[in-house]
Amino acid sequence: MREKRLDIATSTNYATGGAGVVGTPTKVAPPASHATDGVVPGLAFGSQWENYIHHYLQKQIEISSQVPFRNWIEFTGMSSIAYAQTSRFAFNKYIGMTFMVRGSGAGNSWYYLNELPQPSAGAPQTYPVTPAVGTFVARGVAAIEDPTTPSWLVVGSNATDPTKTLWKILPFGVSDTEVVSPVSGAVELICKDKTTGYFYAFAADANRSVLVHGPATSDTWSVLGQRGAGAPAPSAANMYCAAANGLLYLAYTTTPGSTQATVEKITTGAFTRTALTPFSSTSAILDVIFSPQIGAFMLLTKANTYRFFSDPALGFETFPHSTPYSNAIGSSWVTSGCLHETGSVYQDGNVLLVTSWLGDAPHLAYFADFGIPSSSHVLRFDGSAIWMIKDESSVPRVFRSLRSN
Repeated sequence: MREKRLDIATSTNYATGGAGVVGTPTKVAPPASHATDGVVPGLAFGSQWENYIHHYLQKQIEISSQVPFRNWIEFTGMSSIAYAQTSRFAFNKYIGMTFMVRGSGAGNSWYYLNELPQPSAGAPQTYPVTPAVGTFVARGVAAIEDPTTPSWLVVGSNATDPTKTLWKILPFGVSDTEVVSPVSGAVELICKDKTTGYFYAFAADANRSVLVHGPATSDTWSVLGQRGAGAPAPSAANMYCAAANGLLYLAYTTTPGSTQATVEKITTGAFTRTALTPFSSTSAILDVIFSPQIGAFMLLTKANTYRFFSDPALGFETFPHSTPYSNAIGSSWVTSGCLHETGSVYQDGNVLLVTSWLGDAPHLAYFADFGIPSSSHVLRFDGSAIWMIKDESSVPRVFRSLRSN
């Protein structure tokens, strides 16, 4: 959603420096005699003046970078949308369209959401496909952002033929390809390695296989490795995955027995799998993502957002979801949420809280009468913007934040 943040001269006074410097202001406005000409070749320009310019220029950039998080548009005419509560959305910038999985077990189609929507008769637009046999139910979708052949990869299930669980979509009628899976069983989850461009998917076959697809539309699916028959079966309903730098993480809350927020660390070179429970948390997991801007993974639960680098067992930071942001919000009130590339979004029945940079105080958006909470809200990040589907007495309303990349 945004690039790196750079805070300059945030201290009021210098803590270090030579004699006469410590304790003096870190930033001073350049006098008018120097401000008009700016930096002149061959003449010194004061450090405090330079700090002043950088500090307040960054302040203004920071305000601009928060605009997408504070401004939302509503997609009207979507009251009949059957939305999947946990599936990712996938925006493809080379097509200008977002794909999302349909809910309620809808088969042989998923939704596409144009940037300039024109819903027909109050209905969202569906993208239909025709399986060779049976009914294909989509579970997840990811975008191949190739300027020459942009496409989408869709994973799911087919009860009639458990190998017909993959689709490759080149939109606008170019080509819809039903792909034969290298394993037999539903494919529940898909994600993209944001550094290598490779795609990974989790299959619910007997061996709990992990599939891999190259970064190009012309590439094919193959088996990367197997998590093993004893590993929890992947489920789009309550598991999440993210990848970067050759590391793949699968996140879920372990049940039954000892309930713990769990991540499986999978190396994608020489395939290995390690299940980790370092967070000592029983709060339900809501999302996991890698942030190229921060250079770290983030894990979202109902209670906290966690940040870690290559391995949470080596250490992580905790960012609680707590007051004073709202009287109502707190770990027991958070009903849904997602992560975008530099922070988290979560809500209760009344308040949407958007953190534009992890650790900053969130922006609040109040959207209901206090004391009338509702539960069927969905928050999803499509790789470029945040979506909220809000249930009002069983009538969905669809909102999207502004795009910034």
